[in-house]
Amino acid sequence: MSEEPPSTSSGKSSMSMQSITSLIDESLFSAAKVLEAIGLGFALRRGTWQVATAILRQVLKSVFNLKIQGRENIPVSNAAIICTKNSSGVYPLLACAAVTESQNRTLFQAFDIEFFKIPGIRSLLNTIESIEITNGEISEPNRDLIAKKLADGDLVGMTLENVKRADDSEQIVLNKSMIEIAVQANVPIIPIAIPNAEDVINIKTRKVSLNQRLSITIHEPYVAHLDGKNADNCLEELKNIIAE
Repeated sequence: MSEEPPSTSSGKSSMSMQSITSLIDESLFSAAKVLEAIGLGFALRRGTWQVATAILRQVLKSVFNLKIQGRENIPVSNAAIICTKNSSGVYPLLACAAVTESQNRTLFQAFDIEFFKIPGIRSLLNTIESIEITNGEISEPNRDLIAKKLADGDLVGMTLENVKRADDSEQIVLNKSMIEIAVQANVPIIPIAIPNAEDVINIKTRKVSLNQRLSITIHEPYVAHLDGKNADNCLEELKNIIAE
């Protein structure tokens, strides 16, 4: 009796889904380029940011007991670096939610490269000019982008820790470049502590604990780096603040 060939329906479904998401990415990218060319790029970025963060905040409020303290520490105007714990996991997303819940301002947030590999999310992050962290480091073009945003008086989201990957292993590295950028731009660093973030939302294990209290504390602006304190000491102090 001849054997029937193995079913390829799951493979076709996977291929079809990849094709659809790739098409969406390409379409959004093309549309963004057209709007940029006719002078509507800023409106697109602003509108996309407002819609995305409004949805994010609503979701967080619906499924968690979200509490944000220190809202007054997000400046109404002027540049600053917003600092959370890590560029991977849920921290960058929570930083975006905390800033918009406190002040109606756009945050140009740094995300680990793994976020940019997710179809659909990639287009969204590119549209709102998010910053890519590759192998634990910020590229020179992205450093230039950060410098420009800070010079324009914008808020830039960076992280205390980045992830460096090699041979299927991960290493956490402290983000010394954040201190260098803050000194060069002469801007404060505003630490955001979310001590139970990974207990409530763990992206790696895909575990979400519903109806839990999610506490976000926005601390007062940190300025020791502007007074000449060395980068290592600043990072250690920021680490202690964020751990609180």
